[in-house]
Amino acid sequence: MMVQTSIHLLLSKNEKFTPADMLKVLIAGIEENIRKITRHQYKYMTITFLNFDESGFFTYAGQHQDLLIYRNATKTVERLETEGIWIGLGNLAEDKDQLIQNKTFMMDTKDVLMLYTDGITEGTYEDGKDFGVEGLIHILKENGSKSS
Repeated sequence: MMVQTSIHLLLSKNEKFTPADMLKVLIAGIEENIRKITRHQYKYMTITFLNFDESGFFTYAGQHQDLLIYRNATKTVERLETEGIWIGLGNLAEDKDQLIQNKTFMMDTKDVLMLYTDGITEGTYEDGKDFGVEGLIHILKENGSKSS
């Protein structure tokens, strides 16, 4: 709730924050409170901020699950690794500004961006095999051109 409230407060200021700016302000504002609540244990959460415009240009920052993009033109799935720092561990980093950087990508009209949590990738098939990111990529590749 603390993170969600902080994000809503930042967005309500109507300032032009980049995703990296959002993450830096969020970490600076709540990390000490997280440690107080968790009795100085190192608890963390992951997040990726995304911003886009109508031309298909995306900017993102943060470290969560990789971004998966179905590229309709080639019928392939592109995997973009997220990099950065987790909320709750930012004060352990010597130079967190270097770790929190904006990255960009473009999407065409019929491309599909898949966002997910580790709950789906940590699942297993009926035979007990791990689903993993590769299982999710397979499903996206097979269904990316279909209607959602």
